[in-house]
Amino acid sequence: MQINGIGKLHADGETLAEVEFTLITTPGFPAGRGELRCETPALHEAYGATEASLFLSDLAIPVPIMIVGAPDGSTADFVTLGVAPRDWSV
Repeated sequence: MQINGIGKLHADGETLAEVEFTLITTPGFPAGRGELRCETPALHEAYGATEASLFLSDLAIPVPIMIVGAPDGSTADFVTLGVAPRDWSV
């Protein structure tokens, strides 16, 4: 399943930017992988952060993520950590 949406990227306790995301899920697998898109240096800041998360207005808490590999311009790959994508109400 593919989920597209908009969220706020947080890193080390700070809101960095609003981002577009695409999340791909696999049935029965408790995590997801996807791509973040943003026109600011926020992706590089989140990549180097100790802790990063994606806050969706539909959820009460930020979803922990990890940016996988260095951002490529205005895009970065990510995985969700500890939250099943089926819980994402986009």
